[in-house]
Amino acid sequence: PQVFQNELYRFGGLNSLRGFNEDELFASTKFSTTVEYRFLVDKNSNAFVFYDQSFYENRAISYKKDHPFGIGAGFSFGTKLGIFTISYAVGKQLSNPLDMRLSKIHFGYTAYF
Repeated sequence: PQVFQNELYRFGGLNSLRGFNEDELFASTKFSTTVEYRFLVDKNSNAFVFYDQSFYENRAISYKKDHPFGIGAGFSFGTKLGIFTISYAVGKQLSNPLDMRLSKIHFGYTAYF
């Protein structure tokens, strides 16, 4: 069956595959996992190192299969308003080498209710 571009999974960025732009990657099938080690600073703050890995295929226009990954480190800190997160990551995709000039800095915020 034909798969249209708007029906594909979009991933990449802070909440899925760090080291890539937000929703940069498209897939008709995907699997993602994360390994993250956290160093607790206080109740709502931690420093961390991580490894994000995905396996995907895209059948929309032409068949493409890859297993991109991102590695890096970051810090999350709690405030009265919520938890702020900053991550530094570099990603590798297809046959491209790890290139520090293409690394990303991700900022995130989780609100308290």
